[in-house]
This record gives sequence, C-alpha cells and structure tokens, in this order.
Amino acid sequence: MSLHKIEEGHVGVYYRGGALLSEVSQPGYHMAIPYLTTVKSVQITLQTDEATNVPCGTSGGVMIHFDRIEVVNILAASSVYNIVKNYTVDYDRPLIFNKVHHEVNQFCSSHTLQEVYIDLFDKIDEEIKKALQEDLTIMAPGLFVLAVRVTKPKIPEAIRQSYENMEAEKTRLLVAIEHQKVVEKLAETERKKAVIEAEKIAEVAAIHQKQKIAEKETEKLVNQMEAESNLELTTPGKQQILTSSLCNRKSLNETMIMDHNQLDENLDFVRHAIKNERRDSHANATSHVIVSTCDTWMSLDEYFRRYGPFALPDWLTALILKDVSSALSQLHRRQIFHGAVTPDNIYFMNNSHTVCLLTSKMQARKMNADNLLENRSSDLSQLGFVLFRCLTGDSPAFLQSGDVSIPSNTTADPSAIQLVRKLMARKFSESANVLAAHPFVVAASQQQLTRFLHLF
Repeated sequence: MSLHKIEEGHVGVYYRGGALLSEVSQPGYHMAIPYLTTVKSVQITLQTDEATNVPCGTSGGVMIHFDRIEVVNILAASSVYNIVKNYTVDYDRPLIFNKVHHEVNQFCSSHTLQEVYIDLFDKIDEEIKKALQEDLTIMAPGLFVLAVRVTKPKIPEAIRQSYENMEAEKTRLLVAIEHQKVVEKLAETERKKAVIEAEKIAEVAAIHQKQKIAEKETEKLVNQMEAESNLELTTPGKQQILTSSLCNRKSLNETMIMDHNQLDENLDFVRHAIKNERRDSHANATSHVIVSTCDTWMSLDEYFRRYGPFALPDWLTALILKDVSSALSQLHRRQIFHGAVTPDNIYFMNNSHTVCLLTSKMQARKMNADNLLENRSSDLSQLGFVLFRCLTGDSPAFLQSGDVSIPSNTTADPSAIQLVRKLMARKFSESANVLAAHPFVVAASQQQLTRFLHLF
C-alpha cells in the first residue's frame, strides 16, 4: 500500500485497471495499491478557464480575433463522479473551451462588425455565459458558470483606423455642440440685457408721456377757467348775430365758424336763445347748425352706443337728413372747410333736444375746385353711411358686386333705401340742398310727431 495526499479544495478519484472507481476521497492522506490504482485530483473550488486567440467571423465576412476569453466556473463535489465518468478529469476541455469557441462564433455570425465591436460588445459576455450555462445544465449538472470576461477583439488595421477616425469626428462634433450651446447662452444673455434696457427706456418714456398729458390737461383746465371768467365779455353785437342765426337758418354765414374758445364764451347765450325759440315756436321749429364741437351735447354715435343698435323712426331720420343736408349746402356754397359727416359729428342738443350738425374746429378759407368737388362727393357719400345706420341701426356690409347689403328685416321706407344706395355709391349728382326736398324727407316731415328726443 502507498500513501498519497489530496489538497484542500480538491477531491480524489481513482482508476483501477483503467476503470473509474465510484469512490471519491476528501482532502487529506489516503492509501492506494501501487501500480494497480491511479489517483487523480479534481478541483471543486472556483477556477478560471482561459480561452486565447478565439477567431470570429461576422455576418459581413470580416474575420476578427478575441485575445482572451475567461470563464469563471465551479464544480460541485457531489457531481464530480458523474462528470469525470462522462468527460474525464479534463472535463473543462469539451465543456468549457470548445463551447466558448462555438458560442462566440454563433454570436459573431449573426451580427455585423459594428455590433460586435461597438454596439453589442457590452452584451457579449452575458450572451456567452447564458449559452454555456444552458448547455451545462443539460450536459453536466453540477458544473456552474459564474462569469465570463471578454477582451476587445482585434480587427483589421484599416477598419480600426476608420473607427478611430469616426470617434475623433464624434468628439469634434460634441465639442462643436457644446461650443454652440455656449454661444447661444451668451446670445440669450445679451438679448435679455437688451430687453431689460428697452423696457427701462419704455417705462421712462411712459412716465414722461404721462407728465406731458398731465401738463396738457392742466393747461386745458386753466384755459377753460379763463374762458368761463370771460363770459361777461360777450358783446351785444355777438348776441345779435347768434339770435339772428338761431332764428333763421338762412342767415348762417362765416361769422358762425367759431373756434372752441368763442363757443365757450357764447354757450350760455346759445342755450338761452334756443330755450326762448322752443317756447315761442311750434313743434316743427327750425333746426340749428353750429359749426363747432361741444362736450355737453350727445352725438348720434354716442346715442347708439348708449341705447343700443336699433333703427330710428323714419320721421327722425328724415329730420336728421334735412338738417345735415341744409348745413352741407351752406358750407359747400361758401367753400368752407368742415368736419366729416359721421355719427360722432352729428349731435342732439340737450336743452332743446333738436338735431344738430357740428363740424370740427376749422378756420374758414377758400378751397381749390378739385378739393371742393371731392369734399362734396365725400360728404354726400358719408351722409349715406349715416342714413344707413339710422335706418337699420347697424353699419353697412357690402356685397361682392360692390352694392350695399340691406338687412331683410328692415322696415325703412323703400325710397330712403334707394337714396342710401345712391349716396354710398357716389351716384347722387345733385347738390346737398336737393336732399331737403326728397320725397322721403317731405313725407316724413308731414307726420305731426314731436321732433324732440328726451335723451338726458
């Protein structure tokens, strides 16, 4: 009998006459028959099997090599007899080394060089480990693969250089992107600074504008107070002119073209004269034309805004047409600059509630023939727009043909609608004073209805 030793972390297996004995010895000293019994030591602790220079062909036909593939594995002591019996004590050759070559080639053949070398390289070790363990579970139960480590494969030099150039380009691209971000941030900072500066300038300008407005309002208030203090300076001559003009529209002349201060000076007297005329005359008394503006009267536009968009009665529309056309006739005849014929320039006076036309503050002076004709045509056209609003309560809408669209629910006099169409289309070739004799005006004026609107 001979004495032999089994190291810790190993077990011993025995061959007698070439046959494997079922006995498996533990670490320590044991006895065996010399020349008849052969002893083999099998490691049952962690061990690393290393496969070197493993070739691999990609799906694109490029041949690459893995310098080293390490497989960390462990063999269970209870499985030593069966595995040694089936695969000998050099079981790692068929079960580890050969399988590694096979699985690596399987992986490479189904992937491109780009995937093996870059995209999926971090997954190669897990794929090999998974494939090895699946096969070992069936072929050699008790042999476990714990980890697989794969080195970067070697590729042809020309291809490697291309990949390095590509990585260099990617690096330059990243640098350019970061530089662009820095430039954008700097530009954004400059833009915000410019916006803040512009807002500061705008706020300062707004403050200066408010100061100017306050100064203008103060100046206006002072002028108004001075005008009120000068009411007593109204001369008997001015009173006589106003009385004559208010009582007889035909006497209107350039003297009635008053600026704002003149109107303020005579406003109380005008109200007094209108009051006396209303007391001494009948309901259809002569209307008055004052060529100026005043905040104490209500405009036709304000009337519609306050009481809602609705059609005025035909008789009231006719009176407005009569008053405005008479005023325009005198202004045209004397070639006097005047304000536009618009709803915000046609007023109801709050004392007598009669209809008035007020033109903007202008100086009386001659116009050339071209301007005069143009102003006459514009006045009559604008008068058509005013009549449309009086008859329908709304602003006109034009059809594709250029004609005005009349609402289907309007109850206005057909002759008035026809007149509106002609005025707005600038097809009315007569002078303004002809409008006062229009059948619509004559018929509506014959209605014995009060002409006064109680608006205030």
